[in-house]
Amino acid sequence: MTVMKYFIVMILTGFCLYSCQESKTIHLSGEWGFALDANDEGIDKQWYNTSLSDKIHLPGSLQEQGYGFDVDVHTPWTGTIVDRSWYQAPEYAKYREKGNAKVPFWLNPDKHYVGV
Repeated sequence: MTVMKYFIVMILTGFCLYSCQESKTIHLSGEWGFALDANDEGIDKQWYNTSLSDKIHLPGSLQEQGYGFDVDVHTPWTGTIVDRSWYQAPEYAKYREKGNAKVPFWLNPDKHYVGV
């Protein structure tokens, strides 16, 4: 039985030592060239072989740096509005106009982009 205990201790020690190894990380902080690929054509057109003119700073998000599409009545949200008054009520009409869209959510982004 002592051989079995010794074997288990050695296995556990090996796992512990293996898990303590320093992981290799690549820090992505800084300025990066990028392009929005709304039509899913970047790979087919080999965008990875070109110099992308738009710049983004990481860490960060597209919306906070002004990228994405303007929010409007057709913006696809991940949730739904059960109360349809925003879409239909006359008092909200001015908030459905292009360039003046305001949505009835507690988060109101200026831009929207979720990729393809």
